Amino acid sequence: MVIRVLQIIACAGTVVTGLFALVSPLSAQGFIGLTVEDGRGISEIRAVLGGFFIALGTLGLMTTLWIVSLILKDASIVDIFWDPGFVMTCWVYFSLTPNGFMPRKRLISTLVTIWGLRLGLYILYRNWGKGEGFRYQEWRREAGSF
Repeated sequence: MVIRVLQIIACAGTVVTGLFALVSPLSAQGFIGLTVEDGRGISEIRAVLGGFFIALGTLGLMTTLWIVSLILKDASIVDIFWDPGFVMTCWVYFSLTPNGFMPRKRLISTLVTIWGLRLGLYILYRNWGKGEGFRYQEWRREAGSF
């Protein structure tokens, strides 16, 4: 029990430190062990830490979707959320990296948005009211169910 509490405290401390470094990289550089020389260094720190927080957010979203899929007994709902997740990730990275050729960044982000939303909406339309996809049913039979 005590170890579990210490793990939670360490995890919370890591997240708070990462958020602090993400918001104010110059003031956190001595504490986090990374050195920021110029604007590019700030962008790199924000990109790396942003990737970490995107991963945590994605883990939370996918875990929630997995629990909902267990309740609904329909694992194919996850397919609908994959592509909009790429859109979210793209725009978070766009906002965390102010350096770079802005027209290229806007073009790539816009194209990812169009692609991700189009595909996510198409899969939603295609799967609406049809129940779980055949491949998920097959995997469930092979592995057993909860």
